[in-house]
Amino acid sequence: MERLMDQIEGRELHFNGPNAYVKAFRGFHEGKNPQRSSAKEDLKGCRCFRDSERGLPGMPGSSSRLSGSRMRRKDISMSLCPRRRFRITPMRALAAFFLMVVLFWYSLSRQEIPQQPCSVPEEFTEKLHELAYRAHLVLSKLNIVHFLCLGGLWGQVRIGRALPWARKVELCLVDTLRDDVLITKAFREVGLSATYLHAAGIYRIQEHEVGEDAPKVEVVVFEEDSVTQMVRRVGWTRRVLPPDCEFSPSLQCFPPQLVIPPLPAKQFGGRLMPVPREGIELQKYHYPNDWWLEIKPTDCTEPQETNV
Repeated sequence: MERLMDQIEGRELHFNGPNAYVKAFRGFHEGKNPQRSSAKEDLKGCRCFRDSERGLPGMPGSSSRLSGSRMRRKDISMSLCPRRRFRITPMRALAAFFLMVVLFWYSLSRQEIPQQPCSVPEEFTEKLHELAYRAHLVLSKLNIVHFLCLGGLWGQVRIGRALPWARKVELCLVDTLRDDVLITKAFREVGLSATYLHAAGIYRIQEHEVGEDAPKVEVVVFEEDSVTQMVRRVGWTRRVLPPDCEFSPSLQCFPPQLVIPPLPAKQFGGRLMPVPREGIELQKYHYPNDWWLEIKPTDCTEPQETNV
């Protein structure tokens, strides 16, 4: 009979212990004054239940005859204990994304780029002149206003050809209602590939099936801005900028009267190429801080002469 009573007491403790634990936490969570005393008593009962699991002497349920039920009570009590979990919040997700971007750009900056020679072979420069003239013919056929600009214009102004270290020639076009498909098709018909870089707003012109080191022409796209009454660069990285030429120098704004057609043509590598009006006036807008200086590349290597 005594053994049977011990088993009954153990079973009552097994079923009442978890309920007391839940009831106690519910009382504290609701914060009701009448239930605080009862919640504390329930926690005491829960402590007795937890102590009985540990098998402390003199506490109910410490008998070795209930070892099987003790393991089951331990599983139940562990499932009821609150656990701190890692929550994904918008702020944490944004911080993780920002950290990944910083690490990505840091890894790119650590990659060593081999230095190019400060001058290119004459054969390379001749191919560059020929490619620029072919691009000029295609744009002229489409009646698109275009002209030498940036580094290409510096070469024409100073030496009448591409600069000795130039690996590309820059042309600029002004066309607010251009058709990208029509332009790409026109270059393909003459055996040239035209890839439009949407972020920068640039057409990259090259011959088919050539590498990155081959001669290339970059056609920089401009359009007239009705707000500022200036000509500005396009590209989705500049669309988000405010239409303020002084506040956003990357727009490379310049007055439209500098490119009113018909444009003058001058020698560039033995071929006539269109240039903007008023000489180097356009360069004062594109290089406002150093347009009067002749800046040579510093990230190149001079060829070493060998003594025979």
